[in-house]
Amino acid sequence: MSGRWWVAAGGLAAAGLLVLTVVVAGPLRAGGDQPPPEPPASDQEPPQPETLESFRLGAPADCGTNPFCLDGLGRTYGIDVTEQLVPLEPGEPVVTALRDGTVEVGVLFSTDPLLAEDDLVVLDDDLGMLAAENVVPYSRAELIEQRGEGLRDALDRVSEVLTTEAVSRMVAELRAGTPADLAASQLIETLDLDTVEVEVERGDPIRIGAERFDEDVVIAHAYVAGLLAQGVDAAVVELDGFRALEVASLLDREIDVAIDYAGSLLEFLDGFASLASPDAEETVAALGELLAVADYELFAPSPATSANTFVVTAATAERYGLSALSDLVEAAPAAEATPPPGVRPEVTEPLVLLGDAALRVGDTGPAVLQLQELLQAAGYPTGPLNGIFEEPTRRAVAAFQTDAGLPPTGVAGPQTLAALEAAVAAAEETESETDGSGGTPPPDPEPAPDRPAPDGAVVHLTFDDGPNATYTPQVLDLLARYDAQAVFFAIGQQVGGGSALVQRATADGHRLGNHSWSHPSLAELSRPAFDQEIGRTQDAIQAATGRRPTCLRPPYGAMGSQTRSWAAEAGLEVVLWDIDPQDWARPGVDAIVRSVVDHVRPGDVVLFHDGGGNREQTVAALERILDQLSDRGFSFTIAPGC
Repeated sequence: MSGRWWVAAGGLAAAGLLVLTVVVAGPLRAGGDQPPPEPPASDQEPPQPETLESFRLGAPADCGTNPFCLDGLGRTYGIDVTEQLVPLEPGEPVVTALRDGTVEVGVLFSTDPLLAEDDLVVLDDDLGMLAAENVVPYSRAELIEQRGEGLRDALDRVSEVLTTEAVSRMVAELRAGTPADLAASQLIETLDLDTVEVEVERGDPIRIGAERFDEDVVIAHAYVAGLLAQGVDAAVVELDGFRALEVASLLDREIDVAIDYAGSLLEFLDGFASLASPDAEETVAALGELLAVADYELFAPSPATSANTFVVTAATAERYGLSALSDLVEAAPAAEATPPPGVRPEVTEPLVLLGDAALRVGDTGPAVLQLQELLQAAGYPTGPLNGIFEEPTRRAVAAFQTDAGLPPTGVAGPQTLAALEAAVAAAEETESETDGSGGTPPPDPEPAPDRPAPDGAVVHLTFDDGPNATYTPQVLDLLARYDAQAVFFAIGQQVGGGSALVQRATADGHRLGNHSWSHPSLAELSRPAFDQEIGRTQDAIQAATGRRPTCLRPPYGAMGSQTRSWAAEAGLEVVLWDIDPQDWARPGVDAIVRSVVDHVRPGDVVLFHDGGGNREQTVAALERILDQLSDRGFSFTIAPGC
């Protein structure tokens, strides 16, 4: 037994006594507190990190059009990961994909409590791609004129005490089941805002908009709770969408105050001109100037920030030696970096501001429609001609500007419009000289709004962005009253919560179409990302209704060169539309009705929306449209392909 000893009392264990087993390796020495001998020195060097050959990026679907995601990686780091993008819901789905190896790199918001997990590593933005994303409230200037400077003081006090850590705690509580208003109220109670009561002119509650993600919801509730603590009546208006809807809601006075993030809002409003920077003071100053010109008021920024962060698991970081975004450069295809990595463009043109004659992302109306028609005529596809300036139109403008030798800002100012009109006129003159006609033939006459429909004439009604618990049932009731069938192009992530609605729609004889999982621009997606967006929606609709859709409507009507072929491989036919009354923009019930009844022809596909925002105007207009078209002899059937 030399060299080992132990104490064992196996029989004592049965008596319920503590049993201690001690094993000491090596010979027993006098002076048992002596340290063990040093291990022999090793000549082996620590293992070197492996080379990361490629990676997949798990991120929210808007990463494809976010200036601080795919675009930023190309602009600042010179890499193109479009083909590697895997669109995921924010938060836990990204972390799950990282841990199970579905993706190697993920995008989380900096306020996401999951960043505190021990097995996650945040990659340093070592070349300064990301801009300052301080939380910033803003409103129409008229709000302060009407309610007084006390409202500004009250909002600024909330901004002053709100921190990134506080937002992260509220998000964690929300995900754990605490209602957002309660989590916000509990936070505000700890900040002593109720010690000051401000003077604000009487009026309706101050309505603060909240976009459709956890961070924005809890921040909006924090501002409401902070105003209430200071004696100002306020309420949250939850928006069924993101920044474009927020801006539209402010324009339409459906909300009074919007909460946003300095860098991203500046990029959105300046036409993605890369004016935002990591310098918070510089970015906020540029944003304030931009808003002031358009008669908007920017309130004091908060120290709280919520920005994109790029994360990997600790195991991936160790295996490949990853600590910064620059470490990914060799693992992705090269993209021409504009500007070169780490350098922001020098703005030599006058700053294009809201309220001037230029057209940019977020604008709507006849001027945008005319721009789209000019671009199409010049050979630059914009997607649907719908009078909505979104990403496909911005890309078309930038492409034309590049070819015309203009700065490719994606903003259509007077110089761009003049050059575009000249290009179209030159093309028409060339075409006229070629065919000898001396001009273009007159367009087909518009149908008269009171003209009876031919025998057997049909119209195909379609509804996008549902199901919605408020408006979809009203639409279904109206369709049933007029014995009309329609196609509902559903957003996949909304189908689970609205399964009863899609089941009712199917039972009533309607069809469900695929409108993607999370409403991204399909033109921006890689094949794997496309397959995931469309496949998940197919599965969700089949699980809810027992029927797999046969038709696809791309969000915004935006398609890449392979969208139709990829859809066909998935068993889907792309179905667009002939008439778009722009009901999503809430132009008024009369305007929606006129857009349809004054222009509809037999066989037309009409686009409506039963989700994505306030659809009261759509429902009211639909009743009149069904009534008038029925009187003219039209019937309403399923769109071909569905």
